[in-house]
Amino acid sequence: MGDGDVKNLGRVVVGAWAIACLFGLSASAQTAYWLDAGSNEVFSGNLDGSGAPSVLHTGLSGPCGMALDAGNGLVYWGDPTGSVIQVGNADGSGLPSDLYNAGDGVGGPCGLALDVAGNKIYFTDPSASLVRVANLDGSGGMTTLFNGGDGLGNPLSIKLDASGGVLYWTDTTTVKIQSGLTSGVGAPIDLYVAGDGLIGPADVALDVGGNLLYWTDSLTDKVQVGNLDGSSTPPTDLFDSGDGLSNPFGLDIDLAGGTLYWADSGSVTINSGSTAGSGSGAPVALFGAGDGLGFPFDVAIDAAGSVGMPVSSVWSILVTAMAIALAGSGIVLVGRTRRARG
Repeated sequence: MGDGDVKNLGRVVVGAWAIACLFGLSASAQTAYWLDAGSNEVFSGNLDGSGAPSVLHTGLSGPCGMALDAGNGLVYWGDPTGSVIQVGNADGSGLPSDLYNAGDGVGGPCGLALDVAGNKIYFTDPSASLVRVANLDGSGGMTTLFNGGDGLGNPLSIKLDASGGVLYWTDTTTVKIQSGLTSGVGAPIDLYVAGDGLIGPADVALDVGGNLLYWTDSLTDKVQVGNLDGSSTPPTDLFDSGDGLSNPFGLDIDLAGGTLYWADSGSVTINSGSTAGSGSGAPVALFGAGDGLGFPFDVAIDAAGSVGMPVSSVWSILVTAMAIALAGSGIVLVGRTRRARG
């Protein structure tokens, strides 16, 4: 390959990348994702509440909990009505697929937590009093980590401290927030219970570095916070019905921005509020019934704007961009690549 060919090929690569960016292969915006159990759909919208939300996936039968794999551009959800854990592209392209279903022994999956690096998905099954784990790529079977014999009633939502190897979940029947090792070794630990003022613990969010645990209580209409190890009793109220909360459920956190995000099915809104609580300002309703929400149930955020495109979309864009760039360069590749002569 001569110097001219090398220069031309370099121009092609640069041109292809520029064209790919025009097609959409670029950094995504800060985004909120949520499940709507009323319309049985997955939505996304700008994290600041601007613009109209987008419907990503439809036809779900009863979605409960969700989790986001930002790096790979994928969103996962548990659907207890359909006895299935599904995964779909975070940009809404393509159709969702079953990761695990009834044929794999799934009962009524709800809360999900991902360990992408470790290729694991953790999930709750409230109907069977289970916390389980399986491979994130859908290979192999499922392992039960904790069950009714460990005192579980109806474990609902779940979050993961991957570095510490600890799971945190809510249990609506035993009225507890508990933790347990990802290995399943040992008994679960009660962190907060009814005696701490809990009535309907719904979801949790973690600040491991700050040793803080945030949660929603759908029956007290509160967002609360306590120490991650359960040592702060009573917990602190951050937001309550006086701030407009009415059956808050799914919860996520932007640690860098010091902001909590939650789905509120009573007020039919997706909300944000400071981790410091109402003393730092009232919650902000980002999206509501006027945006097509019916029964928002769970929320997951991409505060860094780091959601990537699905691999299939990336390849499609790059191939198209390369073809356009080659056509404009005058370089023609026929049959085989040109080799430098010795």
